[in-house]
Amino acid sequence: MAGNQHPKGSVFDIVKYMIEDGPGIRTCIFFKGCHLRCRWCSNALGMEPEPTIAYVANKCLNCKACMVSCPHQAISAREQGGVSTDPLRCTACGTCADACTAKARQLIGKDYTVQELIDIVERDSVFYRREGGGVTATGGEILLQAGFVYRFLKRCRERLLGTAVETSGYGHWKLLEPILSVADFVFIDLKHFDSSAHLKLTGVRNELILKNIVKISEYCLSHTAKPIIRIPIIPEINDASDNLKKIADFIWNLPGVKPEVNLLPYHGYGISKYSWIGKEYELQDVTAPSEERMQSKSRIFIDRGLVCTVGGAEVTSYHTTE
Repeated sequence: MAGNQHPKGSVFDIVKYMIEDGPGIRTCIFFKGCHLRCRWCSNALGMEPEPTIAYVANKCLNCKACMVSCPHQAISAREQGGVSTDPLRCTACGTCADACTAKARQLIGKDYTVQELIDIVERDSVFYRREGGGVTATGGEILLQAGFVYRFLKRCRERLLGTAVETSGYGHWKLLEPILSVADFVFIDLKHFDSSAHLKLTGVRNELILKNIVKISEYCLSHTAKPIIRIPIIPEINDASDNLKKIADFIWNLPGVKPEVNLLPYHGYGISKYSWIGKEYELQDVTAPSEERMQSKSRIFIDRGLVCTVGGAEVTSYHTTE
């Protein structure tokens, strides 16, 4: 696949000093492009594999510098103020972003070599080693750039940096297996157990994901990667007890290593970014689940003998009212 042949990787964000997505202090590398279109996705800027121009309207000074600079005449003034972009003309060349002093227009997606990323993450290596942290490759979806991600994490390992990956698991095993060989932790997302519901919520069915989770569990019997299954809890969307019980039973019956379970409470932190790229967020009316609701959902997994955390916090000592 093409994802194994590119000498550079496309990244849409690099966030330092994270305390999630793995133990200790971490640098998270967000790779661009994703197979799925989850209705609640908080990383809208990472959906498309190609570079994207984001327009943050409330930063716009209406100076028209972007319009003047555009070599393709893709930007025009709007009568009500501000500018609009013709997607058929725009090539996401980034000229307008360079011309925008207010940073209202931003080019999302930058290509890096393995060495360039290594130079970035090694600047904070003292923090990783002191706190047991490291580097996390996430996205988007790392399997769209599997060859590059493997080479990057292999170099991290050679420099004694801790490694973790986060994936939807939606991809060929031949792409995923090499990455597991250079990962200390693997976070696998599972959005819904029913394949038809999964299709409606994410745009893809889940048979391949479930199959890969089985293979990961078996793989980790003889390798050092530690598997953690992450389940986003979206109220009234995928948090029905029947669905979570089926997921818990599936995990308990896995033939290899029993993955830990990490329940991620829904949040709306990324909603504003949809308007930046001309997309509409579908779940405007959904609210974050309460702590009590999350504790109740965690009991489904704990009662089956699984280790379960909520948002990265240990919950095995939580109690609910019977």
